Amino acid sequence: MSDIKMTSVNYKNLKEFVFNSFVAMGLNRMDAEIFSDALMFSELRFHSGQGQGVQRINTYYKRIKNKEVNINSEY
Repeated sequence: MSDIKMTSVNYKNLKEFVFNSFVAMGLNRMDAEIFSDALMFSELRFHSGQGQGVQRINTYYKRIKNKEVNINSEY
């Protein structure tokens, strides 16, 4: 039997954290909402440890900070 420790996190609290994180990184509220929805969808539907979901927030932070991602680009 596996000794993997599982942690439960309240969906609403986690989504609010993700949203607020992206706003703090400089995204406008609409983009932060879209991005947080996408990460939460990924978090709930894919295998953890596969590079999807909320665990990527730090990667996005570094890319925004290093100007590898333009958060003000039009799409």
